Amino acid sequence: MKADWAGCEVSCNNCGQVCPTGAILPIPLSIKKSTRIGLAIVNTKTCLPHAQTGECQLCVDECTAAGYNAIEFIGVGTQADAAGNPIEGTTHYAPSVIADRCVGCGLCQSRCFAVNVKDKKVLQASAIIIEAGAAEKTA
Repeated sequence: MKADWAGCEVSCNNCGQVCPTGAILPIPLSIKKSTRIGLAIVNTKTCLPHAQTGECQLCVDECTAAGYNAIEFIGVGTQADAAGNPIEGTTHYAPSVIADRCVGCGLCQSRCFAVNVKDKKVLQASAIIIEAGAAEKTA
């Protein structure tokens, strides 16, 4: 899978059905949907909301649409006054991956790449990438 160009669609398991070597297991969709193939990692230095260089929620929307709900917004950058109390209006919200929900499908990465790198040209590379994970056994 090259996640910059295409993620692993939640409703498809064709690769396992046609793999001539057996390297990709022919698993049912119900199992595939919970089988981790990697983990999404947000680059906080380039992610537009994290870097405070723009608003974006592409990865959150894509993950939610796929039904994984593995990326959510968290408050970051909150400044505090001299007493240590948060200063109202200083928090901004940026995406965060919930590791135990992420299967590493790459849909978030392909969306960020397609819009922010290819179309808008505001990034040199996707700000969220999939790191390959160790194989996990399925039922």
